[in-house]
Amino acid sequence: GTAVVARADGRLALGRLGALCEQLQELNSQGYEVILVTSGAVGVGRQQLRYRKLLNSSFLDLQKPQTELDGKACAAVGQNGLMALYDSLFSQLDVTSAQPLVTDNDFRDPDFRRQLNDTVNSLLSLKVIPI
Repeated sequence: GTAVVARADGRLALGRLGALCEQLQELNSQGYEVILVTSGAVGVGRQQLRYRKLLNSSFLDLQKPQTELDGKACAAVGQNGLMALYDSLFSQLDVTSAQPLVTDNDFRDPDFRRQLNDTVNSLLSLKVIPI
């Protein structure tokens, strides 16, 4: 989760993520089928939105009690940034990554599970790392 992709100060743990991608690239090149399951989008988005909110605030706004940021908004912003980071890191290692989009409800549908299985197997056969 966020504790893995972020440092204690809330900023992205770029060294940790880079090392993880290097390890996954090595396993992938050795023929292992690699799937990266990640979270942390809320934490990444929270950092970005706090910064954005600060930039757009007046001095008077900063004197008021601060409201907590919406978790779904944080996740939406953070997911975009997190995937862009993984894409950039993997690209430096000549690895293609993909983001299959699923929800928990999708797994209740046998047809969807079969389609997802086919998609993931197709990606793995092409040495693409699904995230």
